[in-house]
Amino acid sequence: MQTAMEPHPDLVKRGIPEMWPMIPADHRKVVDLIVAQQAFQRPFIAPPGTAPAQLKVLLEAFMATWKDPEALEDANRMKIDVNPKSGEEVAALAKGIYGAPKDLVDRMSKAIRP
Repeated sequence: MQTAMEPHPDLVKRGIPEMWPMIPADHRKVVDLIVAQQAFQRPFIAPPGTAPAQLKVLLEAFMATWKDPEALEDANRMKIDVNPKSGEEVAALAKGIYGAPKDLVDRMSKAIRP
């Protein structure tokens, strides 16, 4: 079963189902909060206070890297899936996680405790 935010194309082709259709609607936000943390698999972070112009250059270079055939070939050789998220996507996800209401965080904590 796929437990990611987005389905993996190879797993979809193999018929491996996603968990989302099986999650009751009243539990969806809790599961979203738990699974959303997967988006930070290999984070690249700039220090606080990085000048906007420098940050823009870094973000554009990072995304351009994953269009470069040599970089993609290296990733393939190392068996690394390449599915980068833009800085805007990651920032929005982080805001959603850190801005989650306390009652939702409490429900999540109960769900993940053994």
